[in-house]
Amino acid sequence: MTKNRQTDARSSTARLFEAFNNHLEDLEETVDSYAEDDVLEEHASGARLQGRPELREYLEGWYKASPDTHYELHRIIIEGDAVAVTFTASGTPQQDFPGYIALPENRTDPIEYSVEYMALFELAPDGLILRETDYANPDEFTAETGERAAA
Repeated sequence: MTKNRQTDARSSTARLFEAFNNHLEDLEETVDSYAEDDVLEEHASGARLQGRPELREYLEGWYKASPDTHYELHRIIIEGDAVAVTFTASGTPQQDFPGYIALPENRTDPIEYSVEYMALFELAPDGLILRETDYANPDEFTAETGERAAA
C-alpha cells in the first residue's frame, strides 16, 4: 500500500468513527463505507451480517437500544489492505439488544457500559470495507448491564 493510500485509509477510518458517533444522522454515510456484499462478524455476540441491508438494520437496532453510544478511537494500524483499530464503545442502554444487552427487570437507575474492542477491516481497492471482524469480551457487557441477551 502506498503512503497516499495509507493516509486515505487512516482518514477514512477516522471519518467512519465520526459517522458511528452521529448515529442515525449519518447512518447512510456509515453504511456506504461498506461494500454492497460486505461481511461483518461480531465475535462477542456471535452476530454475522452480510450486505448493507443487514448492516443498516443492525445499526438502527443498536442506536435505538443505546442512543447515547459513543465510540472512542484509540489506535489505527494499517498493513496492506488491512486496517486494525482499537476503540472503546460506551453508553447507557434503554432497551434490550439481542446478543448484548438484557436489562434487568424493575431496574430504575441507568446502567452504563464501556467495552474495549479490537476490529480488523479488510478493504477493497476502492477503499470500501469488504469485511469487518470485531473482538470484545462479552463478559464486559454482562458485568455492566446484567445478563447477556441471547442472540
